[in-house]
Amino acid sequence: MPSRSRVRCTILAALLCSAAFTACGSRSTPQELRPVVGRDAGDAGAKSPDASNFTSPIDTLCVPEHLDTVPSRPVALKAFIESTTPITEGGFRLSGFPDGSQAQLTLLTEPNTAQLTPDIGGHYEIEFSATNSEGNSDKCVSLVHTVDTPPVAICSEGEVQTRINIPVVLSGSALTDSGASSLRWEVIEAPVGSQPRLTDADTDTLIFGPDAKGIYVVQLVVVNLDGLEASCSVVVAVAGAPVLECPTEPFRGPSRQAIELAVTAVEPNDIASHSWSVDGAPELSSAVPTPTDTAITSFSPDKAGDYSLSYVVTNADGLSASCAVSVIAEPSAPTVTCPARLTVAPLELSHITASAVDDGTIVEWNWQLISVPPGSVTEGPEPTNTASTELTTDVAGEYELQVTATDDTGMSATCHSVVAATNINGLRVEMFWDVGNSDMDLHLLNPLATDWNESNNECYWSNCAGGSVLNWGTNLREDNPHLDLDNTEGFGPENVNIFRPAPGTYRIGVHNWDHRNGVPSVTVTIYCKDSETQPRETFGPVALEDREISFWRVADVTIDDDGDCQITDLSIGGEPNINTRNDSRRNR
Repeated sequence: MPSRSRVRCTILAALLCSAAFTACGSRSTPQELRPVVGRDAGDAGAKSPDASNFTSPIDTLCVPEHLDTVPSRPVALKAFIESTTPITEGGFRLSGFPDGSQAQLTLLTEPNTAQLTPDIGGHYEIEFSATNSEGNSDKCVSLVHTVDTPPVAICSEGEVQTRINIPVVLSGSALTDSGASSLRWEVIEAPVGSQPRLTDADTDTLIFGPDAKGIYVVQLVVVNLDGLEASCSVVVAVAGAPVLECPTEPFRGPSRQAIELAVTAVEPNDIASHSWSVDGAPELSSAVPTPTDTAITSFSPDKAGDYSLSYVVTNADGLSASCAVSVIAEPSAPTVTCPARLTVAPLELSHITASAVDDGTIVEWNWQLISVPPGSVTEGPEPTNTASTELTTDVAGEYELQVTATDDTGMSATCHSVVAATNINGLRVEMFWDVGNSDMDLHLLNPLATDWNESNNECYWSNCAGGSVLNWGTNLREDNPHLDLDNTEGFGPENVNIFRPAPGTYRIGVHNWDHRNGVPSVTVTIYCKDSETQPRETFGPVALEDREISFWRVADVTIDDDGDCQITDLSIGGEPNINTRNDSRRNR
């Protein structure tokens, strides 16, 4: 290990002092001696100088005189002797040392040199003494001061970055005054559950293998020969791919219905992007997740069967992770679509078309008429076994149809449509009855009529049905009446319409022309300009016994200049106003 610079300078100064002393002039030729060494050896047999005898002086010099060092580092000591006569005795001894010291003082091969190896901190005194042949002696002392100085551990600065399972090399070194030292690397901070690999952990170059994402702190510990320690640390930041909790079971749901797909990330805030894609699907499927760039998505499988999807996430470090996601779409009934509501005029042919989406093939269609307005005798939709059908309405009101689609697996679904037969006339009167094989007649008098069955001021089967036209005004036929149905064998209906009636009071009557299977009961509904599918008023049912005594005066409808109407019930005493046929011919 490298020595501290301060110590190097002290040793160098000692060597320079030695060289300088040798080069200086002296009183006599320097002497060399192979002295002994000792520990607390007294004066090694040296005699005290005789102050009266200066014929053969002796002079000694110890180099270095003073030295600072550290425990366990050897120190070289040298003695220089000048004498006019030969040196007969001399040696080194360790004359002072710290309590408990076991320091060693040994001779070196070079004459007049010794080596001290201090073992603990403190003050050491090394004495050299010499005696010449005339009995003159001298001594010198070297003082060595030893200080316990801890080593210095040196690690590279800055954060080291790597990824999971990518080893990195960490380097360190030690600076110590006491010679060789031991090193060891250890992990003092790591992500929970991590067990990183350390290779060559007792050298100055560690191969560090992280196994988890997060921050590691790796410490280098240096121990010198005195047992003193020092440490430094390196921060290793380990980037890792996101961790996903992938689903272990398939997602399940009906085909063509949304299934929520979700995958959980252990650290969701670290996710920078998401991506969903379809890897495998049943034949002819075109289903895709929506959206594709979120953690939770919706997937509507358009075919029954097995789907395989991939979910990929990327974190802020650019690392990715993925999950394989399975979806099992179970067969489901067709999805049937039809118009919710169609608006037509009474007697207008309506066209209704349904459609179906299915995993397989639609093999059967079936249309049904679920409900009709009162008085309707329409036969229902035709055809009933195709996706498109037609319906002819006969009275104003709402007609509800149901269509059923069945696929090749036998699964079926339905859809409902309402056909609204909407009154578009300023005045519309409808009549129907409850006994078949009967002939009831609807009559409408204009404001100028004075009686029934005798003029064109009355609209009924004889002059107003089919293409017959009665001219009741001058405003381009808009106030002319029209009997659009004349039913002679069933339950009705019969309907009289005036698109834009002229102001005045119109009277409505019903005549039992013929009945053969019982006494019919008749119902009359009245629509004005603001009545679309619901009548303004309904009268009846009223029983009409036979043609001669069964003429029913139902109601008056008064139309004002704005086309609004007011309806007056013609009942008498709460009873229907029924008179004979002959009376009706004479009186309005």
